[in-house]
Amino acid sequence: MSAHRLSFYSVRGLRLSLNEWGQEGSPALLCLHGFLDHGASFAPIAEALADRYHVLAPDFRGHGASDWVGAGGYYHFHDYYGDLVELIESKKLARFSVLAHSMGGTIAIVLANLFSERVSSMILLEGMGPEGEDLRKAPDRLQRHISALRRPALTGDVAFRRSHRRVFESVEEAAVRMMELNHHLSKSRALELARGGTEQAALPDGKPGVAWSFDPLHRTPSARPFNFEEFQAFLRGVSAPVLALYGGESTFPLGALDSRHRMVRELRAAVVANTGHNIHHDKPEVVLEAVRFWLEGSRQGALPASLLEMNVST
Repeated sequence: MSAHRLSFYSVRGLRLSLNEWGQEGSPALLCLHGFLDHGASFAPIAEALADRYHVLAPDFRGHGASDWVGAGGYYHFHDYYGDLVELIESKKLARFSVLAHSMGGTIAIVLANLFSERVSSMILLEGMGPEGEDLRKAPDRLQRHISALRRPALTGDVAFRRSHRRVFESVEEAAVRMMELNHHLSKSRALELARGGTEQAALPDGKPGVAWSFDPLHRTPSARPFNFEEFQAFLRGVSAPVLALYGGESTFPLGALDSRHRMVRELRAAVVANTGHNIHHDKPEVVLEAVRFWLEGSRQGALPASLLEMNVST
């Protein structure tokens, strides 16, 4: 077990937060969270690995304890890449593995191209990229993006956006909301995630409460559709071995997985039973077992019994 540490680094004046466990100099594991999540959601896995690994789990900009973009700003997906490059270089990570979920997996695939000589292996939790979109619908998406930015609660600066969030009376109430959205969560796990994913805020009557720590600007549709043709080049550029895991009861749209799997040079895929899209929320102990197998095993042997292997044709 290792104590959780929170530190900060800067990217062009934006303060970003980093959750860490374990000792610097140990093999590095970079954990990348998904949309509207936070780096500390990997805590159960990181704590168990901290005796052998240096675990780094950043909060992406506008998530967790990281700064929100200022007045007039927005979150463009490509910004995440530059943020991680700054982190990797500042931490002098010469070699590292990656554990990534959903949006974090999409980012990790691009990262594996930018640092092909440094990324040694990857475990992706429903992280092979979202469904491709019809590029002919780009004008419609742009219109929806512009309309969303004009919502009254989003038309001000950081302080304004913070003051217009939904506020819960307690962390316990926020945890109940999480359990309503994800029936796979235990009460204890939901409380842990809610504590890490909320911050203090004032209720309408001025009494203290909590609100989600992510910037509500993230809830707006991006200006550009997801271009799968472009993304294919990054899938084909991944040289690190990949273990791709999927929730047995996930309803998240993932696109044609067979073709994506075939684009990666070395990949095994498996299903985690009784989990939804947020596999590391639902069964962190299974993800931990998978990470240990992929980082410390031969990768050619039988997968842990907790994983149901999927056929990957070549």
